[in-house]
Amino acid sequence: MDKTKKQDKALQQWSIWPPALLALVLLTLGLWVLRSMGVASPVQLGYVLLALVLTWLLLPYLAYKTWCEGEALCWRWGQLNHGPVQRLALADIAAVEVAALPDKPTRPVRREGSEERHGGNFTPDLNQGVKLQTRDGRTIWLCLPQPAQFAKALRALLATGH
Repeated sequence: MDKTKKQDKALQQWSIWPPALLALVLLTLGLWVLRSMGVASPVQLGYVLLALVLTWLLLPYLAYKTWCEGEALCWRWGQLNHGPVQRLALADIAAVEVAALPDKPTRPVRREGSEERHGGNFTPDLNQGVKLQTRDGRTIWLCLPQPAQFAKALRALLATGH
């Protein structure tokens, strides 16, 4: 695998939002409990319909994906690929660093002043992210499963002048 493909793969990451994932797991466990108890079929059907509706509502907040497209770093929330794609031109990135997120993740996307935070984890050791400083003074945090690998690939991409 050549260096460019490794960079592209490192920049393509999924970050899962823990509360949405927990809700989906609990819905699945609830159905399993209903089935094991031998509850009547109409109740199971109602539960399945409720689970489908809640799943549909949670999918936009379940995870987000990052990737590089042309001359921009892109990310989009949602599993159904229907959310808006956010783009940050590579030329606008002034600094890239890996650090602990400065807050506890209460929502999937948090905005405070010129800071924007995506994702997060409730386990402090895992609440790490890539901090992007832009040339216009904004700060964008991307909480990713492998922030060091992402930051290294992004720095290498920026160093090549893309």
